[in-house]
Amino acid sequence: MTTEVKKGNREILEDFIEIYRSEPCLWNIKAKDYHNKIKKENAYRRLIEKLKEIDGNCNKDKVVKKINSLRTNHRKEKKKVDDIFIQYVRQKPPEKKPEKNPGKNLGKNPEEKPPKNNYRWL
Repeated sequence: MTTEVKKGNREILEDFIEIYRSEPCLWNIKAKDYHNKIKKENAYRRLIEKLKEIDGNCNKDKVVKKINSLRTNHRKEKKKVDDIFIQYVRQKPPEKKPEKNPGKNLGKNPEEKPPKNNYRWL
């Protein structure tokens, strides 16, 4: 495939996704038209016409498979990004809070232990 064809396919798929987004009757279960079969069929027809620009023998089954494929890929990529973000957050050291009285402990090292007493008391 040449790069021009790939760019054309990409633009067609971007249009396909925009059409899908603009049809909540296909994906939003709270939409009032979600159970309206006529509106759903009209929305699928619009998607079929757009996908026919790539695949001449496109039908509703191919559109449904393409939608599921795009949704699955989106979920996988989103999970990768979320996992990378979580790893970054976990590796970042916690920020130190500023001391309330910074001059109080001058000359004292809190990690320094007092010298061990080597004297034996009789």
